[in-house]
Amino acid sequence: MNSDSDTALAKLQTMLGTVAGERRKVTDATAAAELEQAGEAPLSRMEVVQQQTMTNSSLTRLDLQQRKLEAAVNRISAGKYGICCRCGDDVEPERLQLDPATPFCSFCVKPEA
Repeated sequence: MNSDSDTALAKLQTMLGTVAGERRKVTDATAAAELEQAGEAPLSRMEVVQQQTMTNSSLTRLDLQQRKLEAAVNRISAGKYGICCRCGDDVEPERLQLDPATPFCSFCVKPEA
């Protein structure tokens, strides 16, 4: 690994830690809401469904983000980090600065006309 890969790996690991922390917050908030539901003022069925929907949406988003970050870590291990997964060209350094987990160069993410 070179210093760019080392820097990217450190950033990706930090981001993975952040995702894990967000996941704990969501699950802790869900557990607290379930305890509250058992208390004196239970939530209406609609409120329960709304909370479950929001929780599921948050967990799905976090799972996707985690998989994307883990895939980038795997590309570093394989020596393919910074190489577009679609065309094989280099991913622009600016793109990697903005999103170190991005798997594609800017050409491959542009919508087709």
